[in-house]
Amino acid sequence: MTIVDLLHSNGRTRAYRDFLLGRSGVVIDILTYGANTLVKLDGSHQDLPAGVRRWSVHRDDLAVEAVAITEELSAPSYRAGVTGTGSEAVLHAVVLSESTSLCTEPIGPLPISGWSLPFIPASPRACTRCAAP
Repeated sequence: MTIVDLLHSNGRTRAYRDFLLGRSGVVIDILTYGANTLVKLDGSHQDLPAGVRRWSVHRDDLAVEAVAITEELSAPSYRAGVTGTGSEAVLHAVVLSESTSLCTEPIGPLPISGWSLPFIPASPRACTRCAAP
């Protein structure tokens, strides 16, 4: 990616506009609901503005040439569902689109703001039938 403008970035970043424009680097994280990115600039720290390698830059101020995936992340196969309450609660493995766990308990995943908790077989409250390989 290359920094092509700083119209949308925060004021602290815009203060270094002359030093940052045209610099290239890699987006290493997405910040603030996807509007800002954390950019790691290429080059040695002596050549970078104020010796800082990482900058918060708005996504509209960047030109992204290609997306490189450095590691393949495997999403959990199952999401957690719960039966019981309090100290009697048991976590079950649930396929996201189904309402029955692997052990046939009638439950659903626990969606939280659009995502679900992953089922962790090693959890002390995990259902033994769902955790079995």
